[in-house]
Amino acid sequence: MSTTVEVGASAEALLAQVGEALAKGDKAAAAVAVDKLLAQDGEHLEGWVARALVAELRGNKARAQQSWQRVERVLVYRGKTSVFALERTLFAAARHYIEADNRERADLFLEELLRRFPLGDSSARSQLLIAERAFARRQYSVTIETCKQLERVTTRHAASTRCRGLRFAAERLRNAGVMAGAGARRWRWLSPGVTANTLRGVWIGKRALFAVGEAGTIVRRAGRKTELMKSGTRWALNGVGGSPGGAVYAVGAGGVVLALDSEKADTWRVLRAPKPHQADLYGVYSARSGHAACVGASGTLLEMSGGSKLAKRTIAKVNLRGVTGFGPSDLWIVGDEGTLLRVEGAGAAKRLRSDTYEDLWGIAPVANKGHVHAVGSKRTWVYHDGKRAKEDIVSLVHLRGVTATGVKQAFAVGTGGAALRWDGRKWRQERTGTALDLLGVAGRGGRVLAVGAGGTLLRRAGSTWRVEAGGVREHIVGVSSGLSPALVLGARGLMMTRRKGGRWTRATLPVLGTYGALYAQGKRFVAVGAAGLVVVREGASYRRVKSGTVENLHGVWGYPGGLVAVGNRGAIVRGADGALQVDRSPTGLRLRGVHGRSARDIVIVGNRGVVLRWRGAGWSTEQSHTLRDLHAVYMAKDEIIAVGAGGVVARRRGRANWTVEQSPIARDLIAVRAQRDGTFLALSRGGEVLRIERDQMVLEDSPAACLRALGSDAQGDPLAAGCYGGVIAPAKALAKPAKRAKPRAKKPRRARR
Repeated sequence: MSTTVEVGASAEALLAQVGEALAKGDKAAAAVAVDKLLAQDGEHLEGWVARALVAELRGNKARAQQSWQRVERVLVYRGKTSVFALERTLFAAARHYIEADNRERADLFLEELLRRFPLGDSSARSQLLIAERAFARRQYSVTIETCKQLERVTTRHAASTRCRGLRFAAERLRNAGVMAGAGARRWRWLSPGVTANTLRGVWIGKRALFAVGEAGTIVRRAGRKTELMKSGTRWALNGVGGSPGGAVYAVGAGGVVLALDSEKADTWRVLRAPKPHQADLYGVYSARSGHAACVGASGTLLEMSGGSKLAKRTIAKVNLRGVTGFGPSDLWIVGDEGTLLRVEGAGAAKRLRSDTYEDLWGIAPVANKGHVHAVGSKRTWVYHDGKRAKEDIVSLVHLRGVTATGVKQAFAVGTGGAALRWDGRKWRQERTGTALDLLGVAGRGGRVLAVGAGGTLLRRAGSTWRVEAGGVREHIVGVSSGLSPALVLGARGLMMTRRKGGRWTRATLPVLGTYGALYAQGKRFVAVGAAGLVVVREGASYRRVKSGTVENLHGVWGYPGGLVAVGNRGAIVRGADGALQVDRSPTGLRLRGVHGRSARDIVIVGNRGVVLRWRGAGWSTEQSHTLRDLHAVYMAKDEIIAVGAGGVVARRRGRANWTVEQSPIARDLIAVRAQRDGTFLALSRGGEVLRIERDQMVLEDSPAACLRALGSDAQGDPLAAGCYGGVIAPAKALAKPAKRAKPRAKKPRRARR
């Protein structure tokens, strides 16, 4: 049935007729009504959008393109949108500009759409469209925020359900990080040893030991040689295992499974690539080369026999945390809620009584006995002899790993650096020399090793535990620039210094407090932190300076004789060391970063894209053209760069306006600094390093899982630092200075007769 078009109707009536015709699928009547509307008012914005929509529905691409050009002309002429009557036309305009990647125009229509029809179908569909396009472009932070907004407005819409799945995948991919391309500049660890990344699993083979952890970290130690191996992934690895003399397997987040053909091999193969919707894997057991059993979230069990493909099945409803066995046909598995399972061959999993409801994290076999030890949360220990279980509370901490080196000897480790030894009758506490969480332990023969947070590696020698690597508790918040020795500052006042090619020495800042940022360049040393903390160095001594504020300070920059510090609620502290003042701030938002060219040219950045500028007479605001939080800023000679949430990069060249770009990194960028070659380096909170050039951004190969501060050594080579005292530098900057050859003593000439 066709829709009747009223002759001489008003614009509102004609729009209503367009909506009625579109609802009935009468495209011809809708086209007639639109033409009448535009005949009355040739600059009617919604009329031109409706004309473009009808043309698209009728397959007339040329007419649709012409109509969208007129829409743009009206927008430019008027400078803003008019009030739309139809939800469908608003959605059509928003969708058109989203697909054209014109976010500024899309936002105009989206804001009107959400204001007029907040619970409408088109609002939900437009938000989903934004989330999907952002996900396809790896703008995961945009996907996450868009889906959060959609879920707040409507939870039962089909678009909201789809968006929840997108948000889950985006969060996983953002947290995993991005791999650098082939040929990217590589960075190496300077502190605290082989790695500062948390190690979650350890296994001792016949010729080497392997430890795995965050950001795809794999450590191999063979004899006296300890090395980092390339895993080919930045997804976290949670467990490692193998058969003595055979292949070694590593498993982790996203269901990744890696294989090393032998303990001496150098290349890890990907047996199962990580994907965001795959269940995380936590443990792996191998009875012989070619066999592997992996367990993980949501009751997942993956089995491989004879080197064939991994076969998946679900054997429980809870997360499975650990697996061991007495051969490929006798698997023992532990998991959440006291789960203890036994899988024999291809049969179904048999649930055994564990006498506990606490989560079990680790399991170890007692050789030649068919018995197992299991440990878990809230001090839980379970011993099962194949028939019945014995459960006990054996510690004051959560236990995370266990290994048995004999019938009457076992070791367990847990949070707070806890280690326990079982003598066949009783568990006894042992001192480890660290307070960092221990997450894995392995024993073979007379060797027992434990791994944990911050790259901690402990070895038990005799009856004593020794820290062989890692063990730094503090996170680094500041790095010096151009000093010799280079200096890094921890959140609790730890200071580490190092000359190029030398070792790190440690000291503690004599002024107690929680530190958040450091400026150390030339003769200037200024550290700021919680509750308005400001500390300066005078000669060889340090003193606290009254800042005039109790707000937490997050950023600081110094100049000869003075400093500028910024913090919560728009706090700006400025002036000479002995006469600091709190400036009147144009904003109450949190300020995070500050930098300057001189005492009369300073820029500050903060939350919701705020940019403040000082030119000698007061603070003024500038439009950054982004609403994302900006964390750091750097002023070079002819360019200013600010970085922030979701990998956003804002730039200003000369007197031009600020422009906004999306970096290939989805996590927050928290530091930025200019380099000698005119490029910039930026760091992500997740340990990624980004080189920002004039026309492109390039990822560099960083081994870190966490970075927080950026500086340089005396030669101008960059230094980046982060969690657990971790410091990294480009590989070329690690070489020790060449020693000068001693001049040979000249032989005295014989006197002529």
